[in-house]
This record gives sequence, structure tokens and C-alpha cells, in this order.
Amino acid sequence: MRRAVVGLVGLLALLGLPACAPQDPDLPTLAELEARIRGDVDPSRPDPRHVEAQELLATCMAEAGFEYTPEVDPDGYVYSRPIVLTREFAEELGYAETIEPAPGVAPPRFAYLSAVPGQQENEAYRASLSPEASEAYWEAMHGAAPDGSEPGCQGTAFAEAFSPSTVPDAFRAAEQALEGTWLAAENHPEVVAALTRWSACMADAGFPGLEGELDAWRVVEARAEEFPAPTGLPYAQVREQFASELAELQAFEREVARTDVACREDVGFYPVWDRAKAEADAQVVATYLEDLEAWARWAEESRAGGS
Repeated sequence: MRRAVVGLVGLLALLGLPACAPQDPDLPTLAELEARIRGDVDPSRPDPRHVEAQELLATCMAEAGFEYTPEVDPDGYVYSRPIVLTREFAEELGYAETIEPAPGVAPPRFAYLSAVPGQQENEAYRASLSPEASEAYWEAMHGAAPDGSEPGCQGTAFAEAFSPSTVPDAFRAAEQALEGTWLAAENHPEVVAALTRWSACMADAGFPGLEGELDAWRVVEARAEEFPAPTGLPYAQVREQFASELAELQAFEREVARTDVACREDVGFYPVWDRAKAEADAQVVATYLEDLEAWARWAEESRAGGS
């Protein structure tokens, strides 16, 4: 389905921002302010919000009469995909979907097969339940309402841990504007036009029907869905037992990613994207500088244990 497209000016108007203007060199950049707000993230450690969500989930399930062991990988996350694909990343890792981000680290497509502390305990517990108890377990976990109006323990726990309610109300408008810059850049008319040209380039290269910039990654995802390894097989065994199939899948991922980057370069996507993102960032800084700086000070004091 094609996304509804709005121009940058229209989106900025929705966010309460004026038309674009260049960044004042005397002002901090949005990236600098965001770094102060978010703080340093250690990719080798688990996301503390995920840890909290798992603990809340265990408490909620216990209150519903069931056992649940928090599932947290102590090794955290050792890589991240770039928001905008680069040639260097594509050459080495494709989209980092089926290719190891580091030696011995399972790629996302196969990471779910690897045991995380708590998973085996939960699987064994679920296997011990009667059919009636199992149904009640999953209702407690996911909620009984088909429309999702009653999210269950999992939805409630993750909503609380990841909730924007941790941000004071005074900074909500600035938060919305900050988070809207990526969508603003994505829907900038020049970026939309560049993606249209990219789509034609990808079709000429043998990948027709792509519209959004994530559609090429989804081509790889669809191919990975056909991989013959059974669910539950650890990645180390996937590499051993399906070595040739894995090599073929990874070669396909790199081929698609390299083609993706080549088409982005051919149609001039990168400079267009950079300009659109810089414009959106500058507007947010110009409009919300006071709130962003106050938010940054509050975040820094909160992390330091201040009031």
C-alpha cells in the first residue's frame, strides 16, 4: 500500500512549525540536544526499558496466577542498522538481517532461535500447562479482546516501560516535534521524488514494485522467510547444517543492498535526504530551543539522580 504523502511544509504546519529556515550557526544542533536528552547508550548492555518491561510482565503474570521468567539477553545489542542505508554498511552487512553483525553474534533473522535466559524456563512452564490453563495463560499475556482494547500483561508492561509519560508534560510538544523530523524528511517533496526515481532504478535492476525505501529490505526479509532451518534451531547449528543455504541467502542480501545503494546514489537521494533532514532539524531547534534545552537539563539531572 502506498503511503499517504504530505509535503514538509504541511507536516511542519501540523507540528506547529513555521516554513523552513537555515540553522543558526550559533545554536546547538538538534543532534547535540538529542544526545543530551537521550544520554549515552551502551550497546553491549540490555536496554534498561526492556529489562523493566520484562520485570513488570513477570509481576503481572504472577498476579494473574501464572509463572513467567523475565527474558533478558545479558549481552545487550552489539550493533544497529543505519536509519539511512550507506554503501559501507551494505557492502559489509547488507541490511544486517541475515548476516552476522560481529563474529559469533546471531543476525536478527536467526537471533530469535538462540536461547535467551528465561526463554527455556518459560517454554517448559507453558508445556506443562493443560489446554485450558494454556488458553488462560495466553489471554493473560495478550489480552482477551480481539480488537486489542485489553492489551494483557505484555502490552501493559511494555507500554508502561516505554511510555512517553516518563517525559514531563512541559516537554511533550518538543518531543513530538523532535520525533517528527524523520517523518518530515521522509515526506519532503524532493525526497519523495528521489524515491520515485529510485523505484524505477530498482525495477530496471530486477526488483520491480518497490515504493518505500524499506521495501528493498523487505525483499530480503521475504526470501529469509523461505529459509529451511526449523524454528528452535540455535544459530550455531544453522551455520553448520545449512551452510550453503545460508551463504546463498547472505549473498542475496548483499546483492539487494548494493543495488539499493547504487540506485540511491544514481538518483541523488543522499544529498536530498540530508537537506530535508537538516531543514526539519533546524525548524525544531528554532521553534523549541528553550524547551529542548530545559528538557536536556532535566534529563541530565534525572540520570545523575537529581530532582
